[in-house]
Amino acid sequence: MDPTAMAAQLRTRLVVPKPKHLRSDQVYSQLYYNEKIKGELEEYLSHEPKPKSSEVVARAFIMKRLFNLEEDAIKQKVEDKCECLYQEAYKEWMRIQEEAGSIDAIDNLNAYVTVFMKELATGSGLSCTLLIGGPSLNTQGDISVTHVHHGVTAGENPMDFGTHSRMLFHETLIPAYIDFL
Repeated sequence: MDPTAMAAQLRTRLVVPKPKHLRSDQVYSQLYYNEKIKGELEEYLSHEPKPKSSEVVARAFIMKRLFNLEEDAIKQKVEDKCECLYQEAYKEWMRIQEEAGSIDAIDNLNAYVTVFMKELATGSGLSCTLLIGGPSLNTQGDISVTHVHHGVTAGENPMDFGTHSRMLFHETLIPAYIDFL
């Protein structure tokens, strides 16, 4: 894998970490805080003022203790919810990974096809143009066209297709291709 693709993969992993299963007591707290945990926590805190850090520790202790005392049916409901939340987060993470991979592939298109197109142009004596277009992931669905060229132009002054002025190309061919899409 080339360094650009590796950096893009690493950037994606750092920005959106792979989801992890929530602990059962965390989900229990989400489901039953007002009903079961809040009263006991307020009771504990009402005896004397405590620093904020001890409130967090007390909440975690009470939440774990109450969860461990619950009936099996409640514990199963919590475990099912844990799995459901994980599956939802994992699907979203996979969607983001696929989208990032598509963006990276488009961004690195030139690097991927240049060697092939150079060999094709050199071996066949023909000029090559690759047009790719469609709804862009970078611009929330606006039509985007990417192009790669290789070869020599015809005419009195042959020029490398990749370096000569592309004004006519951008004024005529690209709009026609966008209309086609």
